[in-house]
Amino acid sequence: MYQSSTSTQTMQFEKDNEIAMNQKVMEGESIIEEMEKVSVMLSDDCITNSDSDLNSIDSRSIDSLSTVEDILEDEPLILAQDTFLPPPEAQTEITGKIAKKKKRAPLDVDKYMAAREMTATQERWNALTMIPSPLYCLYYIFVGLWISPEMKHEFRDVDTIDDSKCIQSDWFPNLVAFPPGAVLAVFIAISIHAPFSFLYHWKYAHALPPGLPRTTHWSRRMDHAMIHTASVFLSYATSGSWDYLLVNLLFNADCIYRQFKKKVRPRRNQIRVGLSIVAYTIPILNRGEISLFLRCWVVLYFAGWFFIKYPVGGWSHSVFHIIIAFLPPLIMQAASTLPSSREYMEVAAKCAVLSERAI
Repeated sequence: MYQSSTSTQTMQFEKDNEIAMNQKVMEGESIIEEMEKVSVMLSDDCITNSDSDLNSIDSRSIDSLSTVEDILEDEPLILAQDTFLPPPEAQTEITGKIAKKKKRAPLDVDKYMAAREMTATQERWNALTMIPSPLYCLYYIFVGLWISPEMKHEFRDVDTIDDSKCIQSDWFPNLVAFPPGAVLAVFIAISIHAPFSFLYHWKYAHALPPGLPRTTHWSRRMDHAMIHTASVFLSYATSGSWDYLLVNLLFNADCIYRQFKKKVRPRRNQIRVGLSIVAYTIPILNRGEISLFLRCWVVLYFAGWFFIKYPVGGWSHSVFHIIIAFLPPLIMQAASTLPSSREYMEVAAKCAVLSERAI
């Protein structure tokens, strides 16, 4: 009697277990079917969309993916040794990964641009605040601020100085010699970007409708593309290395290419601009000029804070331009102290001494 009861209980337990397993298999098959539907949607989207990049997947596909993620999060079909559910640690890891993917929602470009809307007057001030930087670079070169006072003092006691490489100009008496290439690279970088930024802010930014029409306009794309072009020249200005310039050229060329893709990605573009800035400031730190490096990043921090937070509304972008104008003088200082600039600095110092003697 006892054996019969035990046998009955065993059979009932096996039957219940079989039913539970069949339910799990059916749930697994429904998940697989849902994933196959998503796969078909993705294939259709990729075929019909001219941009094959995954960024171009429409909201229908993304919503379907989110649905599958929700299903997988609720019923993760992972086969363990004795059960269909994973160990608690694995469940926590899976849930964390899915939550991380869902944490940052795609940026709404229209909403992003609407929040940064400015009046025509504010946009024109944005344009005007781009003028001081290239003018200061010209002043820095023509007035001879790049010539080291220490080197001039060093050559004051030299009796014979070769003046074959000196420049004599009535218009620019302080431009006594040709400046180093690294110093010129700063002027070229700032002068390349400024006209495109001025054009966008002065003519188009307030005339175009807010949102995508403004974000995708060629003038805004060129403004951002020229930031990356400037970064290439600035990487040489702080390193004096043609190899380092080439590496930055490859990275920034890819950034420029992405600026002209059909779909605008403001968050990605801002991250890439930030990386290009890091790339041209790192050589300063690498040479051990910690104080100069920190001063550069103090300027960049406050400029970036105004650009990102917009603390004074529509005037924040003008303030951003004003603060960032303090960066080129620091980069020129870094360019003047490069080992590759020393030969030019010595010639300029000697020519400056001869110029003082002539007076």
